[in-house]
Amino acid sequence: MERVVVGNRYELGPAIGSGGFGTVFRARVRDSTSVEVALKLVPRGFGSDVLADRLRREATILRRVASRHVAQILDFGEDEHGVWLVTELVDGVPLDMVSLGRPLLPHEVLRVARGLLEGLAAVHAAGVVHGDVKPSNVLVPRGKDALDAPKLIDFGLARVTSRQEIAEELGDAPSSSGGRIRGGTVLGSARTMAPEVLIGGDPDKRSDVYSAGLVLFELLDAGDLFPVGDGRDQLRARVANEPTLDERVPPPLSIVLAKMLARDPAKRFADAAEAHAAVVDLDTAPVSVVRDESPTSLRGQTMSRTTDAPPRTSSIPVRSSYPSSLRPASTSRPRSMPPLPRLTSLPQDGIAALRETLRHLDLPMLDALARRERGNAVGRIARAVALALRLELDAAALILEPLGLQSDVARAIGATVLAPRARRVTRARVDSDREDKWVDTVDVELAAMLASLAASISGKEDATRDAARCARVLGRLEAARGNETTRTTLKIALTAARVRRGELGSGAALDLIAPLLGQAETRSEPLHLVVRALSAAALAGRSDDVRAREELERAERIAAETGTTLLDACAATALGTLLVGSVTRLDHGLAVLERAQTLLMHGDAPSLEHEAEHHRAAALVMTGRWSEAVGHLRAAREAAHAERAGELEIVSASLEVVAHLAIGDRAPAHEAAQTLGDARLG
Repeated sequence: MERVVVGNRYELGPAIGSGGFGTVFRARVRDSTSVEVALKLVPRGFGSDVLADRLRREATILRRVASRHVAQILDFGEDEHGVWLVTELVDGVPLDMVSLGRPLLPHEVLRVARGLLEGLAAVHAAGVVHGDVKPSNVLVPRGKDALDAPKLIDFGLARVTSRQEIAEELGDAPSSSGGRIRGGTVLGSARTMAPEVLIGGDPDKRSDVYSAGLVLFELLDAGDLFPVGDGRDQLRARVANEPTLDERVPPPLSIVLAKMLARDPAKRFADAAEAHAAVVDLDTAPVSVVRDESPTSLRGQTMSRTTDAPPRTSSIPVRSSYPSSLRPASTSRPRSMPPLPRLTSLPQDGIAALRETLRHLDLPMLDALARRERGNAVGRIARAVALALRLELDAAALILEPLGLQSDVARAIGATVLAPRARRVTRARVDSDREDKWVDTVDVELAAMLASLAASISGKEDATRDAARCARVLGRLEAARGNETTRTTLKIALTAARVRRGELGSGAALDLIAPLLGQAETRSEPLHLVVRALSAAALAGRSDDVRAREELERAERIAAETGTTLLDACAATALGTLLVGSVTRLDHGLAVLERAQTLLMHGDAPSLEHEAEHHRAAALVMTGRWSEAVGHLRAAREAAHAERAGELEIVSASLEVVAHLAIGDRAPAHEAAQTLGDARLG
């Protein structure tokens, strides 16, 4: 049977959700074998006008929401089938004990809280009240990242509940004003409504915080919030009583939940951002080994290291943590690639601990180090590194800038982890030492890792500096007879930098590093594996695109598994750019670049953003999809303009003019041409 195609692009599959405002379908992007999305449809028909208007408002508002913890809007439109909204397809399960396979421990709930409240804070910052925060509207990925990657969905599918229905549930409970519950309807589900909404108030940011607190509390399997009878009694108690969490929830989680679940809205956090600030520095990462990992033995040990994936049952099979539309090019682990080594404890010395967390790309343990060293320079630097690896480069710069005057390590981090991909103004704040004096003073192993990392993610303009920096560190490392794995990685990165600056040819360089690439692969830590893969791909380029593709897929896979968005975005952008250069792999390349753009949407890396947007647009132009290309070219041009990258702006603006003329849009073509002239003058 022929499937319905919405918007001439989205082929509808099975329905995966429905509510008061429409139905959500799993849909496939036409002319693509792999890209799937979620499409919310309000069909035309009697009484659909109000619902369609609500969906239009939802699309307008949520375009302003940028968070990796909120399902991202991809498209919006209307046709003969109705009004529709397209979002990323979140391949996950509801945030509840049944779906997760077991109750969570207190420190695990805090980990979930960080992501959930970060997403809800972005929603509130955009002026939106979700109104229906409940387990089924918070999805967690299938696999090891379940605790750290919750994602809010369904802003317009809230259930419409009549006030009369709630009144029947509550019996004779009075309203906040002492009168009867008012009539009408309210969005949301009574099971997770805040007390003031149950009795007639309008949902707001504080009621969202309450609902989120209730979702988190239920993950503990600590019984009902109130020790009374059935569901009806629970709702009545919620309106009349203050919850008691003592002896059921240990601190510090109990302190946070008590404020989220306060009966009086004035006693709660003002919004999700305030709640998120309260949990962001609490103990959410384990720091020691636990031999017995049964749920019974773990309960109450809030600082024990447990498995990264909460379920130990088959309810959540280990799969990619990304939606199918954003999944890395290959999510299967090659047989030659063993499980990534993970840290089980932190060295007592702060710099040694920083070095080891970076070597393992272990973000939870990096967060734990930042908390352990809270109040001193190492703790702040660890926090900045964690932010930078999550692609929050501007936030990391705010921490590093004042430390640069007193800490060589802070200057090293700024010059190597932030500067290669940060905004121009951000780079100026954290990379003032162009002589890289830190190379001679920082712990040699740490210096080698930072120099090789910078060389693997930098652009061509930094090749000379990267080569000089790698050579200097290599001299120190060999004199100190440093770690062989680190030396091997540094040599590969140095060779790649020499190729980028035109000193070596690609073929000669590949021959030079071939013996190095196979050394100690099985013993290498994640940072070394990613740096080697990115460097080898840069060496191979288009002269050996099969090798380059394999290396970039490896880098993308490891970066995705470790959650290091900065490295993931670098690998995905490079991979997509490589793939769209071939007609036979163009669709695959477009899907990879779409994923890269989604990663970059929440970060601060305009050079990568320009690259992903421009090459995606160029690929669309190759297939004659001029209209689709225009928006990406405009975004690429604006990214280049913001960075005062005149040559890049001219390239994107030129193609944008051609694209507008191809579809007959003369006025926008003239506007883009004016921009082109300004860029040339600049």
